[in-house]
Amino acid sequence: KCSCTEGDTQKCSCTQDLCLCREDLLAGLRSVVPTILRHNYSAVSVVRWSDICGYQHVKTKLQEMIDLHRSDPEKHKLKGVLLYGPPGCSKTMFVRALVHETGFTFFPLKCSDVLSKYVGETEKSLNKVFRRASEAAPAIIFMDEVDTLCGERGGSGGLLSELLSLMTHTPDVMVIAATNRPHAVDEAVLQPGCLEHVIHIDLPDFNSRCEIWKGLLEDVPLQGQVDVEKLSEATLGYSGAEITAIYQEAAHNVISQLYDGDSDATQDSVTISEQLLFRVIQTTPSRTPLSLLESIRLFTGQRH
Repeated sequence: KCSCTEGDTQKCSCTQDLCLCREDLLAGLRSVVPTILRHNYSAVSVVRWSDICGYQHVKTKLQEMIDLHRSDPEKHKLKGVLLYGPPGCSKTMFVRALVHETGFTFFPLKCSDVLSKYVGETEKSLNKVFRRASEAAPAIIFMDEVDTLCGERGGSGGLLSELLSLMTHTPDVMVIAATNRPHAVDEAVLQPGCLEHVIHIDLPDFNSRCEIWKGLLEDVPLQGQVDVEKLSEATLGYSGAEITAIYQEAAHNVISQLYDGDSDATQDSVTISEQLLFRVIQTTPSRTPLSLLESIRLFTGQRH
């Protein structure tokens, strides 16, 4: 039977009791991957700005760039962005959230996987990605570990020149690159027309750590009161990923009680305590090298 309302039936192509309506076409559209995307298609989990705790200045900066472009696409072209900072600070999540907010076609690219020992093969791979992105524009190309492609000038001059050309001559394609080693990225890539917006995503500050802890402990059965401010103070110098790992380890310790034959724990009695969280923190040091943090801060100081 036709699923349209009575007033919409004239819009359907009906044959006796069968009809094709707008809802059917939209359902088919959602289930089919366009040919241009099939070689680059991968299921990407939906990430929203609200899924990223803290870092409001980064969210605002990225959203403002898109809003400005949408207000006048001819005047405000899509500009490239370099996201840099220590590992585990949600650089990839920011890109996925931006993809969700914009609805742009997404082309993830791990630069270390593109590099080839054969002359010219890396350039061919890059050309293919940019061509597909152009055909599916507006699009976002996410270049993770960009320092592996855009290192300081040396033997890869031809590759760097090709990448610069692709970035500056591919309209309606936004290139977002990420790196833990900004000091290793060739300065030519950071010029206007390429990755001209450089955004530092540092280890979470106190307020961001509080938000991370609140988000992790929301709707979780807790044993007594848990002071997220004290947890935030105790995790100074930890990345968001490391804080999440601490919570997961504590949760694992609690859940394992259910499978301990000598334990009387039940699903309703299993809770996470503040004491347990602090115990896990004490046995889980931050793994971000101080030398890396120092080089990142030196790069940041040189940019200002």
